[in-house]
Amino acid sequence: MPRSGTQPQQRQKSTPTSPELQLKLDKVKEKERELHQLEAIQQQSAQLTIYFEQLSRHFTELSAGAKSVSETFAHWDFVFRTMAMVNSNAVTSDHPTLVRLPIRNPDASSSRK
Repeated sequence: MPRSGTQPQQRQKSTPTSPELQLKLDKVKEKERELHQLEAIQQQSAQLTIYFEQLSRHFTELSAGAKSVSETFAHWDFVFRTMAMVNSNAVTSDHPTLVRLPIRNPDASSSRK
């Protein structure tokens, strides 16, 4: 009989702690939700990092391409001035000396031999 007497006492002790236990369980559930939200944020941050790394690579490629275009355009003025001098056959003291080299087709020169 003493056992049955102790069981109701234990139940009575657990009854007052039940609201405390429920508060702790609620707090644990809240922390679990926070953990899941933080994990989702971490995954999204990792995806954003990958996206910005790829974007950075694309900008690097675009920058290199823009540099090449810039260098090409920098030489066009010289090319057009030279073409104008060659087409006009006007070589004055203001212009550098042009050397005209004959261009031969390699196939035509081998057929002459």
